[in-house]
Amino acid sequence: MSRHDESGNRNEDSNNRKHDKENLEETVPFYIEKLKEVFYEKKYNIDTFPTLNIKNERVVNFSYEPTPYSFLEYLFLKYPFSSDDHFVDFGCGKGRTLIMASEYSCAYVTGYEINNDIFIILNNNIMNYKKTSQASSKIILVNQDVSTISIDDTMNKFYFANPFHLKIYIKVIHSILESLKRKPREIYLFLYMPNKSTLEYLKRIPLFMIKDSESIYGSLPLYIVLTNQ
Repeated sequence: MSRHDESGNRNEDSNNRKHDKENLEETVPFYIEKLKEVFYEKKYNIDTFPTLNIKNERVVNFSYEPTPYSFLEYLFLKYPFSSDDHFVDFGCGKGRTLIMASEYSCAYVTGYEINNDIFIILNNNIMNYKKTSQASSKIILVNQDVSTISIDDTMNKFYFANPFHLKIYIKVIHSILESLKRKPREIYLFLYMPNKSTLEYLKRIPLFMIKDSESIYGSLPLYIVLTNQ
C-alpha cells in the first residue's frame, strides 16, 4: 500500500470516528432517558408512558405527554424541597412528576387531572408507588378542571408542563395571585416547554421575575423558573 493510500485510510478512519462521536452525543441522552424510564417504572410498578387511545375531554386541553425523568431529576436537585413545601402539578397525567417530587422529599404533593380515564391510571400508579417506596410524602389527587379550583394557601411550588390552553392557564394564575393576596409568601412557577403565548402573558405580570431558564429550541426555552421574591 502506498503512503497516499495509508494517509487516505487514516483520514477516512478519523472522519468515521468523528461521525461516530457526533452520533453518540446525540443518541446517548435518548438511551439514558429510556433506561431511566425502565428503571423507575419497574421499581415502583407504575405506567406513566404516553397514552395514544385516550381522548381529551375538552379541546382546550393538550394530550398527555410526561416530562422526561432526566429533567425532573435535574430540576429537583437544582431546586431542592424544604420541609414545608407544597408542590402542585396542574394536569398531572399519570403522576410521573408527582412521584419524582415525592422521591426528592417533598412533604406535600398535589396533582390535578381532569381526564377520568387517566385519573384511574393515576390513582393506581400512586397506590403502587406508595407500596414500593420509602417516601413519606402526603400525595393528594384531584379529578377536577383546574380552571375551577381555589389554590390552597399552603401551596408554594407550581409545575406546568404546558398542559393548558392560555385561557385556562390565565384562570390558574389568577387563582394563585388571589392566594398570594390572602397569604403573602415566596412561590415558584416551574414551566416545562412553555408556549410563546404563555411567556408573553407572564411578562405582563410584574409580580413574577425570571429566576432561571434554558433555551435549546430556538427562541423558546426548554424550561423557565419564575418567582415573586
